[in-house]
Amino acid sequence: MNDPEFQNTMGYWQHDRGFWPPEGLADTLFTEAMIEKYNGTGKFEFVSFSTPIAALDPAFGGDDCKLIFGKMGDIGGGNVGVMITEHITIPILVTSKDEVDYQVARRAIEECKKRGVQPMQFGVDAVGTGRGVAAIIAGEWSSSIQRFEATGKPTDRPASTADGRPAFEVYDR
Repeated sequence: MNDPEFQNTMGYWQHDRGFWPPEGLADTLFTEAMIEKYNGTGKFEFVSFSTPIAALDPAFGGDDCKLIFGKMGDIGGGNVGVMITEHITIPILVTSKDEVDYQVARRAIEECKKRGVQPMQFGVDAVGTGRGVAAIIAGEWSSSIQRFEATGKPTDRPASTADGRPAFEVYDR
């Protein structure tokens, strides 16, 4: 599509171009340059507590199925920080007797248990075919898991402790 107005939207860059949008297109986007500038890949020294966390992107749209691990904890000054510690790709085994959803769900549960991630500290993108994986994880591990829809509208809950506006006023997704 050659519509210049359309080409200046997040949707165009993410879905049509399949690439990160230019910096400044949206004020809710963390660009690679911003992450580098503010040491977004650095490590935290947690002050009083940290909790293992994990998130799963089942990625049935053609990209890899990723399970991301991290820690969330007290970084001092009344602030809570999240630090990514590792990520793994969950392979789909064509020789397995289990359906794809079960392969992904069971491997995610296994990896989380190895790292001490509790169900309440685990999130899964439950949009589209991810709903099946989320349902299996909830049934075989715990209904306390956190389901989210990465393409859905943000909630009306506060965006953060520092920004009391509803999340849908601050974020696109």
